[in-house]
Amino acid sequence: MIFGLTVLSVLCIAFAIGWYTDKQIIAVMPVIVCTMGLLLYLLAFFHRMSWIDGLIWAGGIASLAAIGHRAKRHGRRALLAEVRRQLGDTHLWVCGLLILLAFWMLRGEMVLEWDGYSFWGPDTKSLYFNDGFAAQYGNVAPKFGAYTPFAQLIWWLGPHFAGQYNEQYVFWGYYAFGAVLLFSLADRFRAPAGRWYAPLVSVVACTGAVLLPGIACTAWYRAIYVDPLMAMLFGLVISLIVCRDREHPVFWQVQLVVLLLSLTLIKSIGLLWSLLALLFYCMWWRGKLRRWRFVLGCAAGAGVAYASWSVFCRVMVRSSELVTNFFPQAAANRLAELQNGTFLQAGNNLGYIKSYIKAFLFTPIHRETTMALDLSPAMLLVILCVAIVLLGRYGFVPRGKGARLFGFMAVCVVLIYVVLFIGQMTMFYTETQYLNPVSAVTLMTRYCAPAHMGLLMLLVTFASGKATNAEPAPPSGRQLTAAVAAGAMVFSCAAYAEMGRRFVYDPLDASRVEKRMDFTARYGAFLDAIAQVPYQQPGNRVLLCLYNDEFNPVVINEASPVSFVNITLPDDPQQALNQIDVSLQGVHAGYLYLKGLPDGLAELLTARMADGSTPQEECLYAVSENGDLQPVQKYRQSG
Repeated sequence: MIFGLTVLSVLCIAFAIGWYTDKQIIAVMPVIVCTMGLLLYLLAFFHRMSWIDGLIWAGGIASLAAIGHRAKRHGRRALLAEVRRQLGDTHLWVCGLLILLAFWMLRGEMVLEWDGYSFWGPDTKSLYFNDGFAAQYGNVAPKFGAYTPFAQLIWWLGPHFAGQYNEQYVFWGYYAFGAVLLFSLADRFRAPAGRWYAPLVSVVACTGAVLLPGIACTAWYRAIYVDPLMAMLFGLVISLIVCRDREHPVFWQVQLVVLLLSLTLIKSIGLLWSLLALLFYCMWWRGKLRRWRFVLGCAAGAGVAYASWSVFCRVMVRSSELVTNFFPQAAANRLAELQNGTFLQAGNNLGYIKSYIKAFLFTPIHRETTMALDLSPAMLLVILCVAIVLLGRYGFVPRGKGARLFGFMAVCVVLIYVVLFIGQMTMFYTETQYLNPVSAVTLMTRYCAPAHMGLLMLLVTFASGKATNAEPAPPSGRQLTAAVAAGAMVFSCAAYAEMGRRFVYDPLDASRVEKRMDFTARYGAFLDAIAQVPYQQPGNRVLLCLYNDEFNPVVINEASPVSFVNITLPDDPQQALNQIDVSLQGVHAGYLYLKGLPDGLAELLTARMADGSTPQEECLYAVSENGDLQPVQKYRQSG
């Protein structure tokens, strides 16, 4: 019932906006969904994310009022004509059917990738059960606590609308958000109204939009990675910039602001891509640049949005261990090697460099070879350059602006590949799998996705003939040729094998499912024990002490929304006790769980027990302010 009312309200909002701006529903859906994400961002601070339903319903009622007002002004016939125009849109129905088909294929989907169950999955789960951001010292996956939350907020809509938390609903939110962004690009390719082949064009355009990420970012089909979504947002923003003069002026500004804020909050590096998008705006409209205050306002808005999250993380003590500790130390080590002349001789540095170059020049983006063309990153960039030349020659890129497009492409590509190379030699230098070019190209296509995917979406926009041109629009024959050429590239270079593995013939990797279930069973006692922790209260983090036991991040996903930090105890009991004391204070843990005990540690901890008992393995203890330990069951009964 709630879901149905929400869907109807969203459709009313989209219909009203479309009527006032002369757009179709799928064209305005990105700004609606992103606005919902920004509202959820504000509500999450106050643990009121579930209020989004009421806000959407209020927006639906306001939209009905606006529709009624416009119908009263223009007449009943105009309203009926608009209903036929928008609800009779074949693009809309094809998009809806493709989304429903994807949802059906994703039933039973599980988080099985390292990134998914070490942060993205647990964080979304925490948002669901907390109805917002976790309390102080309560964020799950403390190693990644400062990661921006926009993507997880959108994914949260899946289990929220379903009324229960299940990982398949997180995947629904993930792919639905991406589909909304991609289908707005498909909206640019339409048959003239009333033509018999309009449904066929809709099927081809919408299917092509679904296949588009497979050219440049196959991670889209493998797991819940935020990078493909960031790439789509970036591509949509720069595509919107070149279409400025064809858009409703007020709505264009609203779209740009909302999408820029969403891009900023979707990942920490999203701020960089937002600023690059504004740089593109200045480069593209040089000489006709109006309203400098608007550009500066957008930059300031992105900065404020990013700063708001940074301040919140500082107040709530949400830090990223990788950013604050590991990465700076790794960078310092590499710098020292450069200074003393041992860089190329140290470890696998030379091997990483060779692997990086080979991956860029020769290694296919697709993991699995199919009938599609398997392009390397370098070949993809060459094709994009050729496309710019051809689009400029035939009038799809305004005369004199091809150089600006090349310049912006160079800035994006060089910047991100230099940053990634530095990251390869610092952040990831201990991960020897990147000595293999196949693994290295996977890293490239994921982290360079905004450059690849963004430029690809921009060129597809030019090929549609809908971008702003100083000259008259190209002849229809040329438009058709460009559209066919764009479609041929998309359909010939798509990642069919990886898409099929995700949605059709092998959606779940049996070995990974088995491994996940194994670790879940091994930590069953721990998971049962921490279920008693009041996670919504500040300072109720659990310190998990391991001894002679293996740890897997899947436990983080299973434990969410309860936050815990794991440490490995040494053999020496006194050193183990010191490590426990330091860790309890350092991570602000209110609970202690002992999974394995070195010989002699139990005796040392006995003095800390409030009831004088001997601590046991596989037990949860509450830590009082003075450091005493209470078995959780007894603690709950007494308190």
